[in-house]
Amino acid sequence: MQSMHSHQSSMPGHEHPSGERPSRKLIFLIDNQPNRIQKTRALLGDLYDLRVFEDGGSALAAMYDLQPLIALVDERTLSKQGGGIHRTKCNDKRIKHIPFIIMSDGHEGPFLAGDGSGAIDHFLKRPIKINMLLDHIARTVSHKVEKSWEKLPHAAHKTLRCMADQFDLIAKAVANNTPLDKSQITASCNPLADCVRENQHKYVLLGLRNHHNFTYVHSMRVAIFMSVFAQAYNISKSEMTLLATGGYMHDVGKILVAQAILNKPGKLNDNEWDEIRHHVEHSIAIINSIEGVNPIIRLIAEQHHERLDGSGYPNGLNGLEINEIGRMAAIADVFASLTDESPYRHAFDPETAFSIMKQMGPALDQHLLTLFQSAISD
Repeated sequence: MQSMHSHQSSMPGHEHPSGERPSRKLIFLIDNQPNRIQKTRALLGDLYDLRVFEDGGSALAAMYDLQPLIALVDERTLSKQGGGIHRTKCNDKRIKHIPFIIMSDGHEGPFLAGDGSGAIDHFLKRPIKINMLLDHIARTVSHKVEKSWEKLPHAAHKTLRCMADQFDLIAKAVANNTPLDKSQITASCNPLADCVRENQHKYVLLGLRNHHNFTYVHSMRVAIFMSVFAQAYNISKSEMTLLATGGYMHDVGKILVAQAILNKPGKLNDNEWDEIRHHVEHSIAIINSIEGVNPIIRLIAEQHHERLDGSGYPNGLNGLEINEIGRMAAIADVFASLTDESPYRHAFDPETAFSIMKQMGPALDQHLLTLFQSAISD
């Protein structure tokens, strides 16, 4: 590859230009304590369509018809007024797929049904913080999506599994302030480069649909688009893996941003928008902590929100102050953002996304945008 020398203010953010937003996913809450119900509504009411049931029997009757995304269940209510809902759920194929998160005063971890039904639910121990609850919802709902990866071609399945497992390790390391392993991160991105070179990355994109961890999905899609972009330069596999790794890590700082802000369905206020913008600084700090990290990975995190006309952030760079790889990262990130399905905006189709990006004019490198569009369309 030739030498690359020396939610966004210049693109749609947390609202759809047409005002159109996805309908909220349905969640059941089975609990009979008004104060807990009120707190749960405050935590989740803006993000999900929350239906409350004070006993398991009434929830079970509604579950057949409404098919909620997940059920949040108070353990005491389940044991005293459950009406056999969990036993029935574990053995009825019509509702067995609906995960339960059982909120407990004394237990945590997965519950595996011992009757061979295959039902997998989780205990979440109180006190429960919003990030913890949202993370459990995402993980539990995404379990079914990840199981479907087994039906994809081997290269796509390997890519998705390796990179999802590594993303979990990164999130845990960041949360616990423990070092990240450069070699492990790079190794997890190697299968993606193979997928792109074998033109199987479309299966990877297919496997990401309906996954509930939006930061993981966006990071994966940017990694894919950086790899496809790079292939247009006819570069080596090691160089492609490097750019894929940069795309994969470009938003790692969002792990430190409140999930309620990242997943907010409405317009962000000034304080929330300021916290979102700080994810770049968080990403740089996390990447800088990785011993021996390639500076290209840091560059992608630093510059993917910069714009050629100076309208970007965090440093308001313009023109030749933005590296060519930074310009590529900006294009991959904007395209991924516009074509991502999110809690606050329906995904645009690729044709509409490219039209929007062309309308951004001098904010993006239009020559590189043309190259990218051609690479994606091949």
